[in-house]
Amino acid sequence: MDMIKIVPNFISSLVGQSFVLDLIVFLACFFILMWAAGMLVTNLKKIANYLRLSNYVIAFILMGFITSIPEFFLGVTSALNKVPIYSLGNILGANLADIGLVLGIGVILIQSLRIKKKVAKEDAIYMLIVAVLPLILISDGLLSRPDGLVLIGFFAFYVTRLIYQRQRSKVERKEVSKWEMFGHALTFLVSIYFLFFSSQVMINSGLSISKQLNFPLILIGIFSAIGTTLPELSFTLKSIFRYRGEMTLGNVIGSVVVNSSLILGVVAMIHPIVLANVALVILSAVFLIISLVLFLIFSRTDEELNLKEGLILFFLYIVFIILATGIGR
Repeated sequence: MDMIKIVPNFISSLVGQSFVLDLIVFLACFFILMWAAGMLVTNLKKIANYLRLSNYVIAFILMGFITSIPEFFLGVTSALNKVPIYSLGNILGANLADIGLVLGIGVILIQSLRIKKKVAKEDAIYMLIVAVLPLILISDGLLSRPDGLVLIGFFAFYVTRLIYQRQRSKVERKEVSKWEMFGHALTFLVSIYFLFFSSQVMINSGLSISKQLNFPLILIGIFSAIGTTLPELSFTLKSIFRYRGEMTLGNVIGSVVVNSSLILGVVAMIHPIVLANVALVILSAVFLIISLVLFLIFSRTDEELNLKEGLILFFLYIVFIILATGIGR
């Protein structure tokens, strides 16, 4: 597969030389992806303040999109390279990691996470519906462009719903000078480049690794989701120790919805996703549905997630990774 021209020739020439070199390149680009996503987050906040966007718009940017930036860039790049199955694996893996790894670890650390009635009755159900929708749409073997349009439509509904519910959201505002704005804008563009660059090389080195190990590309996508959910995990840990986990659920629910609707929708619009490695997809779908249903049940039990329930979600994710590795091999 030819690399998009944003990647220097000397780096693209490293891919495919050997398994060890491919693995080094893959891991190096993974860390670059995380670093660039952090840069993008920081400068996006500053730009939003300089443009004097409303409190709600800034809050929505911070809560709705930022933690899904790695998945978005990996998805777009995989679609442009005509291997959208990588993005499907990444999204399925990321959604499972959000529930089992991010939420599970969060609950384990604080041992009890209170859940508001609205979350238990509305948000959790909506998350379940949106997460399952792409699985239904791809059940015929293809996530087509019309299917992608349906998913983006559901995301638009989600945005409208958020606007209606959170018009009075407040975040800290800081003044930003013109020169600071210029610096932040320049750094923002640089971070965009490195996000595309690292995503491109990750996909190509991941493809090379999958061929050498005889692993399906979708499995590499599932494994890479452990890394791309680090922003959600970082946000969760900060939320737990600063606010006792009050923002954790919003972060997880928002990430699952954005992943399942906007990102998969955009990927399918760029390049339809042809179902491959059916066993892995079915395994991922089954574990995702079980995890979401358990979360829904747990959230309605005394309106909290306790230590036992957090451990169940976490170990369910570990079992999924073990089984996925076995099937993929």
